[in-house]
Amino acid sequence: MNTLVLGGTYFIGRVLVELLLLNKFSVSILNRGTMKSLHDDVQLIVADRHNHLDIKNGLRGKSFDVVIDLSGYNKDDVAIVLDSLEEEPGQYIFCSSIAVCSQPPVCWPITEEHQKCSSATENEYGYNKWQAEGYLFQYSQKNNRPISIVRPVYVYGPYDYSGRLDYIFERIWEGRPIVMSGNGENIVQFGYVYDLCKAIVALIGNEAAYGQAFNISGRELVTISQLIGLVSSVLGKAADVEFNASISGEASTLTSNHRFADISKAERVLRIVPIMSLSEGIQTTHQWWLANRRRS
Repeated sequence: MNTLVLGGTYFIGRVLVELLLLNKFSVSILNRGTMKSLHDDVQLIVADRHNHLDIKNGLRGKSFDVVIDLSGYNKDDVAIVLDSLEEEPGQYIFCSSIAVCSQPPVCWPITEEHQKCSSATENEYGYNKWQAEGYLFQYSQKNNRPISIVRPVYVYGPYDYSGRLDYIFERIWEGRPIVMSGNGENIVQFGYVYDLCKAIVALIGNEAAYGQAFNISGRELVTISQLIGLVSSVLGKAADVEFNASISGEASTLTSNHRFADISKAERVLRIVPIMSLSEGIQTTHQWWLANRRRS
């Protein structure tokens, strides 16, 4: 199956491309040429997805059974890609975010049907992702083409550039305090990057997933305090934490609010379950961080 991945060289995209190749997909990736493909058998299309003419030239003469969009952040990003493809793709898969849901929701956990962000003022990132989703749903209905959407919560694992766990790793290793804006009792949910990519692959050609959105994450829920304690246990080092601290450049970027979702729809419809436990995932991520990110 001929597959185009938008955002296929960093973190989620990097793991996804490896998984697609393992499953014998033919893979092309599109980026601005800032990073070459890590695989000889992947075709690199050099184009700026925000430049209409550029992406039209890059996609000229090419057709794809499925487009997987990991780097689209708003309606215009999606519209440019669909307009630039000379042939409509067999399926368009969009990586959105749980941030599209208005928070806090009426009740927890967040389901796929929860009320969505109503304006950029409420949550600019979530609102823009929601507008992109809306464009895709309208496109699907108008053109009778299948689209599918994933909404991760917090994604972590090797190649993660968000710095969320890096910050905690570094502070514990250096014996410096972990600065948190909240009291540590808010509940969060992390999903291992491979489990997310496995879910994306499960969407491909899956008619039960057409026109559907799925929350994707791990099963375990932890408070921020429990998360730090888990990391501390994995590292075998004590953690010094300052809760209710003022926001500054020294503070963690993790939310001080609850952030977790119901993932039962993905388990039921896609028949997939997260494989990696949070403790195992932290261990794997920490080993990668030691080898690739730790400051000497």
